[in-house]
Amino acid sequence: MEEVQHEVEAYLSHVGFPASKEELINGLLARNAPGRMIALVERLPQDHYQGQRDVRHDLEEVSHVHSQEVAPARTYDDFLAVVLRHVGDIHHTSKEAYNRIVEHVIHIAEQQGTLDRSDARAMEQRLDAAFADLRGTMSEVYDYRAPINPRQDLPRERE
Repeated sequence: MEEVQHEVEAYLSHVGFPASKEELINGLLARNAPGRMIALVERLPQDHYQGQRDVRHDLEEVSHVHSQEVAPARTYDDFLAVVLRHVGDIHHTSKEAYNRIVEHVIHIAEQQGTLDRSDARAMEQRLDAAFADLRGTMSEVYDYRAPINPRQDLPRERE
């Protein structure tokens, strides 16, 4: 994950701020960035950023799930809260990125002995299945004000 974070930071050095999260994602899409970079930026919790420092701080936070965050989780709602904290805006994350976080949280819970193997698989399946309900249909999350062509909604280049 650290390598992806560095790749995103290199991209940010070319972006003029302030910029929206959507503009950052569209800029990555326009540059044909790897999916791992886009997935990380999708997890950012804020819709707008004033500068690189703010983005870097949030990147650091969303890049890591800390074991002490998972330790108190016992119920489905507890685990879901940890997952959602790291997913960021559920409306701007991919199923793949969401599932990776679920897998990591469950792995930590198994290592800590909170969940045994069978409970871990059941919890992982339940959390994976929650994605569609949490995100809603695309018509519910679509921003009708945004240009249809993502190339018309790019961040400004740094001068």
